[in-house]
Amino acid sequence: MGNIAIASIYFDEATDDAAITFVEKSTIGTITPTGMWKSSDDSFYWDALIQWNDGCKDRYIRINPVAEEITGSFSNRENWLYRQHPLIEPVNTLAAKQKKPEITGKIAKPVNYFMFKQKLKYLEHESKIDWSRFPQAKRMEEMIARRAKTPDVLSLAQAIMEIERAWPMNNFSETTAPWHSNQLEELLADLGL
Repeated sequence: MGNIAIASIYFDEATDDAAITFVEKSTIGTITPTGMWKSSDDSFYWDALIQWNDGCKDRYIRINPVAEEITGSFSNRENWLYRQHPLIEPVNTLAAKQKKPEITGKIAKPVNYFMFKQKLKYLEHESKIDWSRFPQAKRMEEMIARRAKTPDVLSLAQAIMEIERAWPMNNFSETTAPWHSNQLEELLADLGL
């Protein structure tokens, strides 16, 4: 895999289901999602955290979904059909714009994702963050930190930490969906770590 550059959030307002998605920067100026989730309806949004290469502070870009781009059974994730999905446009172009565009593009089959049953408020552009209500994400961060031997993993860990810090402490439910540490182990294995 290339450099891990983004972690994104999928959120269904009707059910409060959400998922963290990791994406791969496969080539210069190209970002490809490697994990994703979509609810059975269109009441969700996708936020992305971009870690800019020029060293400036992280910026949060709202990407609007394309209706009905994905179909399939939630219980049979491997057979989901992937058509069109919002894709972050070339990094340099986004960095120059520094705003929230609407973009579309192809996506890849998911590698892994992490489900949370918590009320998530969408991340405003360049908003600040606090992560105390994400014990599973904290566990992910710790596991990655122990194995952070390469810039790719450090970038992934940073993305996770920045997303956690971005969410306000209020408007959360203490209940989380089942999450297993082996999911992260599988992701790290996919990364060759």
